[in-house]
Amino acid sequence: MIAHAGNTSLMKPAVAISAIVIAVLATVVIEETRIKKLQDEITGLRALPPRVPDKAPPLVVEPAEGEDPVEPAIEPEVEPTAPPPVPGLRTVPENYPAPEEDRIREIALSPYSHLHYALNLTNRERAYFEDLMASRRLEKQQLAGQWIDALPEDRLSIGQSMEDIDSMTQDRIRTFLGNEDDFETYVAYDLMQPERELLSQIAPVMDQPVETAEGVTEPGVVLELEKELKLIEAMHRARKAAGGIDWNSLQGMKAMAEPDALERFKEEWTKTGEILATEIGTFLDETEARRFLAAREQVMATQVETLETAIEAVQ
Repeated sequence: MIAHAGNTSLMKPAVAISAIVIAVLATVVIEETRIKKLQDEITGLRALPPRVPDKAPPLVVEPAEGEDPVEPAIEPEVEPTAPPPVPGLRTVPENYPAPEEDRIREIALSPYSHLHYALNLTNRERAYFEDLMASRRLEKQQLAGQWIDALPEDRLSIGQSMEDIDSMTQDRIRTFLGNEDDFETYVAYDLMQPERELLSQIAPVMDQPVETAEGVTEPGVVLELEKELKLIEAMHRARKAAGGIDWNSLQGMKAMAEPDALERFKEEWTKTGEILATEIGTFLDETEARRFLAAREQVMATQVETLETAIEAVQ
């Protein structure tokens, strides 16, 4: 796996970083409050007893003159039935503990937090899901280290083990989510993880003030969440259209072992940028689009530097 290297030329002042941290924590508190309210409402609805239809009043038949009164028939008591299972309930081990407050805050900053909300996961379910993803990440990182140090003839079996981990994790996620629609939502979200990681590097650069050619200081640009989500999707489509790969994957590691790895990366990066330039104007304004493309080019220097180190280790 490629470890994202830091770039001191792109780092922000400590005051700005503190402001970002405060803003993130405030967002977490707001989101947790909103989620807690929704969860309380859902819990309350689940606790309601099933509705039993009101009994119709007994039919009273007036006897004809001279006949004895007719006693109304006594209807048997209807036992209330249990409510049907709520669609989308997740499968979590019975002994899996509820997360502490610190863990809930940590999970709220996860790259998969938006998926948590989309799938309406409880805090306990979110924690279990994150544990599954962390297990996959750790096991693949360990195997990636072995793959880099291994002889070419031994890399095939190690690579197969990494693919097996992906398959096993997908099976666990499918079982956990409990329905195919939610599983497909997860798969689609997971495929765009490379773009989320890249945007997490580009966004801080966009947020920095810049001086124009006319000597005017232009303030930083912060995208709204809706635009960020559209940008991630556009970045993913552009990479696939350009024939690009995920360089933080087994496929990327295999590509690094090839003699033309760096040239391939630069070619993919350029093609992807050209495609993006024609698409992002549909949802970003002119300033946002310009600053995004400029920040993307600045981040490329860090990407190339990191890739060169990784290529040297792999080859």
